[in-house]
Amino acid sequence: MIGVVFDIDGVLINSYNGIEYFYRRVLPQIIDIDQRLIDYLIELEYIGELTGLLREDWWFKYIPGLTEELYDKLITRYWEVRIENSKLEPGVINVLEYLANSGYRVFTVSYRDDIYGLKKYRIELMDLDKFFHEIIIVGEDFHDRVDGLKYLVKKYDLNKTFYIDDKPLNLLMIYIEMKQKPVLIHYRFKHNIEYPWINPEGYSSQ
Repeated sequence: MIGVVFDIDGVLINSYNGIEYFYRRVLPQIIDIDQRLIDYLIELEYIGELTGLLREDWWFKYIPGLTEELYDKLITRYWEVRIENSKLEPGVINVLEYLANSGYRVFTVSYRDDIYGLKKYRIELMDLDKFFHEIIIVGEDFHDRVDGLKYLVKKYDLNKTFYIDDKPLNLLMIYIEMKQKPVLIHYRFKHNIEYPWINPEGYSSQ
């Protein structure tokens, strides 16, 4: 049995369009904040996306006067804006339908959002859940991607697995830690801020 495993954001869903809109347009309406700090927060946002940090890991350090109550308000609005500006990557439905009709086992393994349960809700909101034999949320269902992939390989007796992600760091960690190596595919997500998704020099995506 062959399994195909997708990451979500930057692979199937472009949810990044709303990030700068939130920081530049929405955040200043909620708190008084310097424009230069907004530029810095946007840089930190993309670094966090690359390294797997949630907003709760760094917002309290860099947003002045942030309280738990204000954080809850900001993170709710943050995700509302990202959801409002989300869209499927080109050809996603065609690819998923082809895989489903061709007998492949199709899964998703992706990292959780800042709000528990939100990642699965966003997958369902985009009507993608119907294509997956199983949805695994890292940080809710399993500790990391490797554990999630190992679980799928064992449960579905997969003799070959393809894993698609837009972040080379995720692919590298899977390659290092899994004995039964999946075929790793780097999906080159296009964005106006390039550096989080550039291949490290000398790294091969497969």
